[in-house]
Amino acid sequence: MNRVIPIRGRPPPRKFELCRGQAIGPPEEMAQMFQLDSTATLQPPDFALGCQLRSISADELTTAVRFAVQAIQCHEGWVHGYFDDLIHKQELFGLWSNEQLIATGECRVSQLQPPCADVGMVVSPDHRGQGHAANILRWLVQQCWEKGLNPICSTESGNLAAQRAIRNAGFVAYHRIMKFQLA
Repeated sequence: MNRVIPIRGRPPPRKFELCRGQAIGPPEEMAQMFQLDSTATLQPPDFALGCQLRSISADELTTAVRFAVQAIQCHEGWVHGYFDDLIHKQELFGLWSNEQLIATGECRVSQLQPPCADVGMVVSPDHRGQGHAANILRWLVQQCWEKGLNPICSTESGNLAAQRAIRNAGFVAYHRIMKFQLA
């Protein structure tokens, strides 16, 4: 099933060249950016028994903020504002197990790359390695398609677990953000 919409009507570049005459040291990959693999057959999400994925409400903002601070050690003030904005746009979702928030997912409509939506997920350390991340991404892909959006996502180069989940959800890395140190 081919649902990839080329960003701004162009296919992704396959090669990038840079004159490194003034560079000191090798380039360093900082992040990978993903689009859906147009040749992949996407599996539907298959959440564990007792798990429910749903929108996070304004009443649950504090719970979501506490979750994020514990799961990824982010700044509480920043994530409060960020999550509050996502909740008001109905772009933040939570995976709940026995009334405990164990993961979040987001589907942000891109202001810079219409018709794309940035999707992402965070899973609590106690629940990682159980397929929740890939299932959340699969669910978010379905949400994007229902809205006529092309899902994209990214992760830091060192986050191998996230890269694995993203690939398991049917994405492929098309772009990389590189750091060049110049003399």
